[in-house]
Amino acid sequence: MMKVSSFTAVDPQGPSLCDSRIGCGAMKSIRYSMIAYVLAGGGLLLVLGAIILNARIGRVLDAQFDAALISKAGVLATLVGVAPEEPAGVDFHFGDEFMPEFEASIGTEYFQLRFDDGRLLENSNRMGDADFGYQQGPDTDHIVRDVVLPDGRAGRAVEFDFIPQNDGEDYGPWISDSDHEVVAGISSEAQDFVERFPEAGMTLVYARSREELDLDLALVRWTTVGVNVAILLGLALVLVRAGHMVTQPIEQICHELGAIDPGVIQSRVDVAPCPREIEPLALQLNAMLDRFQQGLVREKRFSSDVAHELRSPVTRLRLMAEVGSMDPNLSAEQAEMFADLDDAARKLESIVNGLLLIARAESGSAQENREPTDVQAALDEVVRDARFGSEGQAVSVAIEGERTCLWLLDTGYFAIAMRNLVDNAFAHGCDPHAVRVTFGERDGSGWVAVTNPADSLNAAELSHLFDRFWRQDASRPADGHIGLGLSIVRAVSELMGWHARASMPESGVLRITLDGIQLLPKLDALE
Repeated sequence: MMKVSSFTAVDPQGPSLCDSRIGCGAMKSIRYSMIAYVLAGGGLLLVLGAIILNARIGRVLDAQFDAALISKAGVLATLVGVAPEEPAGVDFHFGDEFMPEFEASIGTEYFQLRFDDGRLLENSNRMGDADFGYQQGPDTDHIVRDVVLPDGRAGRAVEFDFIPQNDGEDYGPWISDSDHEVVAGISSEAQDFVERFPEAGMTLVYARSREELDLDLALVRWTTVGVNVAILLGLALVLVRAGHMVTQPIEQICHELGAIDPGVIQSRVDVAPCPREIEPLALQLNAMLDRFQQGLVREKRFSSDVAHELRSPVTRLRLMAEVGSMDPNLSAEQAEMFADLDDAARKLESIVNGLLLIARAESGSAQENREPTDVQAALDEVVRDARFGSEGQAVSVAIEGERTCLWLLDTGYFAIAMRNLVDNAFAHGCDPHAVRVTFGERDGSGWVAVTNPADSLNAAELSHLFDRFWRQDASRPADGHIGLGLSIVRAVSELMGWHARASMPESGVLRITLDGIQLLPKLDALE
């Protein structure tokens, strides 16, 4: 079972605190939800407003169009007068020859003149055999209705009841100058007129195309649609900007939180630029970070104190086990017991020393002693010690790199880091014979890497490799490995100013790299 830990193979800042997957489930974006709801509500209100506005404007335009029809019909009615000498008894002074609108090939207008009993008196020439019908009643001034014009266009017609004009003569009950009916003294011509035309009124049907009205109504509709679309687009732009202004402080807080080093938690959220509504959140976050930092300090102090307190008892335990095992009178069972006790004491001592080293590195109290070091020789010694400490297993480690590399190193800390890397590769790699150590120089600094097969490791576990006491399968025994090796590597790297990172260059292969190692100045190398 692979048990490794690593500094970082993922974003060094860790997962973003703004990631919606962290404690928030699949939370939707506040900004885009706000934009969607406002646009949906605003769009609905604009649609309702457009419907009401179009209905109102349509009624106004219809009323104006109908008023023009009625006015024109009234003017035409004034041109009809009583004329007993005419065969029809009336004379009208309008017609196709007098008014070109009734003869025009484009935008033709039409009229029909009837007696109240429905008898047709006159049609405009372009009416042909068409008939607008007759719906007028005796007590109605006018009726306006939609019709189909003889040329197939949609039109609108008005039926207008009126009394023909006269020149002052009294024509009995049919029409007179006064409101009083005169019966006596009627001339023979008037008597003949009354007998021939017993009905007292006439009806004019005047029609014209409503294409202009329909174009105006369509223009109003499309103008309203265009204005509404422009309003929605402008509203969307305003909302995007407003949403950015609303969420920008939160995004800034997320950025500041993401930049906080989880190992020290010293930075805090800047409260000054936060709006009044966001300021309480920033204050609470800072208070939480204060508690986290205090807890981290207590944890580090506890680890250091425990390691210090355990050091002496563990040393005494080892001495007691060693002294006890020297008794020549021990039985085989007693000798095995003292051997197990010594092994347990050594492992406990390893844990205590590892915790002390990590505590010193994190607190900055560890002492450094950098000196020019032959990297090849230092690595050879580490690998040799690792072979002797591999419980008698036959192992092989390939060391590849430039033989002349001289780096400025603290040899003690470098040996500790490399020994833990190599031991980790032997202990947890699936093939201890395939461990490979490589080193070199690039971009003005040195690097060293330990590569080993790791079939059971996957990329998602790389972020846990440097965690203290982490095991790939926590339900299985640790097989004597306590899980501090790579935590020590990370602590040493931070102390020395190196960068430790884990990666999988290919499936089933783990590589842990230390880079940023200080090189020996060229002049010193020549000396």
